[in-house]
Amino acid sequence: MIGIIQMNPTVGDVEGNCDKIIRAVKRLKASLTITPELATTGYPPHDLLLNNEFIKAVLRCNKRIARATRKSLILGTVTLEDNKLYNSALFCNRGKIVSYYHKRILKTKPYFDDQRYFQPGNESGLVSVGRERFGVIFYDEIGRFTPNYNVDCFLVLGSDPYFIDSDRIRTLQRFSRRVKNRIIFVNLVGGQDQLVFDGNSLVLDGRGRIINQLPAFGAVNELIMTRGIKPLNKSERLLHALITGIRDYVSKNGFSKALIGLSGGIDSALTATLATLAVGPENVTAIIMPGPFSSESSFQDAKRLAHNLKIQTMTIDIEPIYRAYLSTLNGIFQETRFGIAEENIQARIRGNILMALSNKFGHLVLSTGNRSESALGYATLYGDLAGGFSPISDLYKREVYRLARYINKRFKREIILKAIIKKTPSAELRPDQKDEDDLPPYHLLDPILQSLINCNFNYQAVVRKGFDKKVTQQILRLIQRSEFKRRQAPIGIKIHKKTFGLNIRMPV
Repeated sequence: MIGIIQMNPTVGDVEGNCDKIIRAVKRLKASLTITPELATTGYPPHDLLLNNEFIKAVLRCNKRIARATRKSLILGTVTLEDNKLYNSALFCNRGKIVSYYHKRILKTKPYFDDQRYFQPGNESGLVSVGRERFGVIFYDEIGRFTPNYNVDCFLVLGSDPYFIDSDRIRTLQRFSRRVKNRIIFVNLVGGQDQLVFDGNSLVLDGRGRIINQLPAFGAVNELIMTRGIKPLNKSERLLHALITGIRDYVSKNGFSKALIGLSGGIDSALTATLATLAVGPENVTAIIMPGPFSSESSFQDAKRLAHNLKIQTMTIDIEPIYRAYLSTLNGIFQETRFGIAEENIQARIRGNILMALSNKFGHLVLSTGNRSESALGYATLYGDLAGGFSPISDLYKREVYRLARYINKRFKREIILKAIIKKTPSAELRPDQKDEDDLPPYHLLDPILQSLINCNFNYQAVVRKGFDKKVTQQILRLIQRSEFKRRQAPIGIKIHKKTFGLNIRMPV
């Protein structure tokens, strides 16, 4: 039997990751066990790989795992030879490191630069266990390298993150058909900074057919059998990715509780719901901060949502603070019109209150901005951008609405109020304000924004697709003017193939 360790490591916690691997190997008692890529370090380790003490800890970990291995193990880890680092798959057997395969094709990804840290290998990836021969290869290599091995099965080690419309399964299927052989793919699971790994380790036959698949978003140690797992639909995968990303960001960074500014709008409603699903209602506190232009309906919607989620709330009226600000600035602001400065003061008061509570009680502030707003800079620096993590920052506004409706459908009850979903979006920083006063309607904005991103911001290419020239110009201009805000915003969960700050890098 072959065992798969679909694990959730913590980057930098070498001893803890080592313990997880050893426990899994002992539990499985398989003739051959496989881990994902860089299982000992967690992924991506970034510049920890430049720290000599960290590398020494990994090398000790490699030997410790090998000693604990009674049968055979393929271990994704870091190795050091002649003062050169390698991204490696170690073959351990009966307590010893027998051989290794160093990753040959080193990719430069937006979230991890193999070439910055590792040297390419040139070894054969062949290992034998009993009468069976296996070919070892990394997931990043299978599209650019076809090993000419006569083997019974290929073992593919991966650390491939989730994103919407990933082509991972198609890539694996093409590889299995090309080599005309069975493949076993092993992937990481769990959240690390902006990335979420979804697991979905699987086995394919030589025709590219899935004959076994492990659960998505779950850390499991399993023996390979010919039973399948029903795949999650697209909305369910997205929901699990966001929950996993929040849960692991909170726990791996030493927090236990989350704070959210709850406005009664759709973005904060979805963020609060996701946080509740991730860390539990007892660990989420919603701060409701009505101001001079907040509507009574928004205040009541926020309270009703918190009641539905069973989360604690605190209500802090910001109007006295706002009036004090205006009084202090009155001499400077006199003979000027009410405008963006007065609006943003309200947002910054709310941001200050959230961060004060975070400092006092040690809770993590989750900011609530979405991808559409972030792209166009429709947010206030040091105001609603304040926070330690921004879970929905890679969701278009229309995706926010779709996910909110899906959550209600999935749980068969109105968790996120229909009144919130149907409400016209508004920051409520001035009388009768609507998002559409400052931005194109989201049903126009999102498709143009998505097209601009996919066309690398080639304005003419987008217009040729039939989009309105004037609206496209407006959106592109706002994107180009807003990079300075995006650089200062908290990181969030990568959902799309192209994400601001990772794949999308614009000059300020």
